Amino acid sequence: MRKALGLGLLLGALLLAGCGQDTVKPSVTITAPQDGATVNQDTLTVQGTAQDNVRVNRITYQLNNGQEQEVPITPGTSVNFAFTLTLQQGQNTITVHAYDQANNKGSATVQVTYDPTPAPDTQKPTITITQPQDGSTVNTPQVTVQGSAQDNTQVARITYQLNGGQEQQITITPGPNVSFQFQVTLQQGQNTITVHAYDQANNKGSATVQVTYDPTAVHNLSGTVVSEYAGGPVAGSTLKLYKNGNLVATTLSGADGSFSFGTLAPGTYRLEAQKPGMAGSVLEGIRVPEMTSVTLIQRQAFDATATTTPPTLLITQDGTQSLEGGTFTNTIPFRVQVDTTKDYVRPMRYIYVALGRTPGSAFITNSATWTRQVFSNVEDTGNRALSGANVAGFGSASGETVYVEVVAYDFNLNRSHYLIPITFKNTSANQNNNVSSPTRVAATAITLSRAVGFFSVKSPTTLKVPVAKGTMGELTLDPEAVPEGSNLYVEVRWCYTATATPFAFDIERSTDGTNWTRVGTVGGARSSSCPDNPLDRPFFFRDASPDLTPGQTYYYRVVARGANRAESQR
Repeated sequence: MRKALGLGLLLGALLLAGCGQDTVKPSVTITAPQDGATVNQDTLTVQGTAQDNVRVNRITYQLNNGQEQEVPITPGTSVNFAFTLTLQQGQNTITVHAYDQANNKGSATVQVTYDPTPAPDTQKPTITITQPQDGSTVNTPQVTVQGSAQDNTQVARITYQLNGGQEQQITITPGPNVSFQFQVTLQQGQNTITVHAYDQANNKGSATVQVTYDPTAVHNLSGTVVSEYAGGPVAGSTLKLYKNGNLVATTLSGADGSFSFGTLAPGTYRLEAQKPGMAGSVLEGIRVPEMTSVTLIQRQAFDATATTTPPTLLITQDGTQSLEGGTFTNTIPFRVQVDTTKDYVRPMRYIYVALGRTPGSAFITNSATWTRQVFSNVEDTGNRALSGANVAGFGSASGETVYVEVVAYDFNLNRSHYLIPITFKNTSANQNNNVSSPTRVAATAITLSRAVGFFSVKSPTTLKVPVAKGTMGELTLDPEAVPEGSNLYVEVRWCYTATATPFAFDIERSTDGTNWTRVGTVGGARSSSCPDNPLDRPFFFRDASPDLTPGQTYYYRVVARGANRAESQR
């Protein structure tokens, strides 16, 4: 026994003697401030991380090569650090050192200039009025005006004028990116609404829209019925439009799936579609005149002899409190229940819930920077919430009107789509970031050889249409790109490698390269990777709009949005 024990101790000693000495030094990254930054205050907080293959034992820093100062940390293989120092006027060198247990040292350095007299702020705020549309006509005197204002420092106050009258103050929460909403009472005839934004230096930016109030005016609603969100048209479908439960108009979809209704009064509408052999489809919550065009998805019925009545949904915060019209911050509680007393085909297949992103067609409206909630084979989602990636890029610090969209399919593929307006406050700090332009935007047209919907597509046929003239973000759709029964979408991919993470990416489309329309919004993100292959680039959005036309040239750009707007360059 003693011999065995002694042999074990000897082997242990030999093994220890054979171990190599740790010579790997820690790595240090300073995340704030940026190298080369200029500040106008002498107090500065330095932040960063240090990593080591064994353990970061201690961290120190030097200011202008002076004496090393100890930074309190909890030792570990990966350590975050933060400390505050006082700068000297002019250029300063800040060096951070990390030591491991073997006293190997890794370092990182940034240079920061302290200038107590920076150049005066002369940049005026920018304003975007999103509602009402310029040149629109309404038949009620009360109009809600919505929009946003951005500034390089801070939007301090917002005012508006009606027809050149006295400026009226709007209540806002000051910040670099501010949303606003207010009501005005129009005069009969043409009205000019001007919104002004002032920053702390009293620089003023303005935007104007003209709206005509005609009490005899009526509005139009047009749209398309398609078999998938990116699919072919559904012709000959009977469309019925309801307001407050009363049928107000009936029409048929044309050969291209299009339809239109005229002479509509402002209000909230319900649109139903029925066609022999097809499942029923309903779109609930259409706002006129705010919404002028809609898309209705109507699928082939699973069983043509079964009911084609779409399921009726009860959408609340928690089963009792109404969701519509509520105000929520960062998280949106919801509960979706199927009204089992009404007609539909059991069992339920899917319930989709998303924020302003038209769910219900599987990957078609998906992107690399957001998710949605999907529930299978349930009649009650229970108490849930949209948060995090589900709401990324939507809302604002002061509150913005957005739409919760809920889509449900029963077993016969009858489809219900509800639009629920709410006010959403988003406190994401990324709204305050000064962002850079996305890079290497590329667009690729893809045709799938079979219907996609929410079903799995195992063997799609992919048609990659070449980028026209070799210009990133521009493509011409081949007239043969959409054979009968197929689905077309355009995948837009891009990179964003700058340090400041955007609050959102807005994807915009144009047919002339000059006039742009936003076709999607996704949450902001950054990645150090930017592969040469466009299909490998980290961020993407799939434009599956039914108005994509083979033979037409399209231009795409991506706009990073934070405290400022930064457009990708063609």
